[in-house]
Amino acid sequence: MVIEVFILKVDNIEKAIYEALERLRWKEIIEQGSVVLIKPNFLTLPKKGVTTDLDLLKSVIKIIKGRASRVIVGETDSTGRIFDEIMFKLNLDCEILNLSKDKKLIIHGKYGTYNLPELAIKSHLINLPILKTHTLTKITGAIKNLFGLIQDRDKEAFHWRIDKVLADLYEIFQPKINILDAIYSMDEKGPIYGRIKNTGFIMASRDALALDCAACDLIGLNPKEVNHLKIAMNERRLEYKLIGSFEPLKDFKIPNTNFDKFGAYLLRYREMRRLLKPIVKWFMRS
Repeated sequence: MVIEVFILKVDNIEKAIYEALERLRWKEIIEQGSVVLIKPNFLTLPKKGVTTDLDLLKSVIKIIKGRASRVIVGETDSTGRIFDEIMFKLNLDCEILNLSKDKKLIIHGKYGTYNLPELAIKSHLINLPILKTHTLTKITGAIKNLFGLIQDRDKEAFHWRIDKVLADLYEIFQPKINILDAIYSMDEKGPIYGRIKNTGFIMASRDALALDCAACDLIGLNPKEVNHLKIAMNERRLEYKLIGSFEPLKDFKIPNTNFDKFGAYLLRYREMRRLLKPIVKWFMRS
């Protein structure tokens, strides 16, 4: 089976989201009266090119609310983010939930064990990542966005084996609605300190891995050079087709991940993170 990945130019965001959802045949996935959890990327307070576009998120909420009985936007805490401080500044027409406070389920994957929110396991999950580079994983897309569902605040404890963790999360969640925000994207030193580009499109697929691989093709990156994608592709046969009018993005600069990989390995123990983290963070920003 060939998995379709759709690319749509964004002139009107609500119209583009409606078309993306229709192409995904979303009503086959979300039954009338369903509970839906929307997972954006809110690494920080909303900022173009850094977090999921708010108008994109609001458009998804508006459409989904007409069918679902409950729509929730959720994120977790991390070492650099207390989601409560972000959620109270959002103006969304639905519930907003700190998923670190949701009931914990202990889920075993092939490569590890994870504390995950019950809501993310038992509801329909809509995945709304953003197209960015990442100095640890090369890209942050649909699969990397699932990392934000781990409830532990100290997510840096997973960084030294991040590729296998991401492969596990992909298998655990397998979200059927994935819409990649590339209205603004980021290259160079993502996911925070990179160069923000006005790219003006979205991508959508029923499969997070297919979406990420197609996005890699678009930015001139071989998906097999992204370790977590390579692991996931080794677990299952993947064929995908990009549908829509598009041109590959030129001059999209992928960061060297060697330093961050080495830093993550050094910081795999809590005490080492306490002692070395300020130094490592300084080098990451420089």
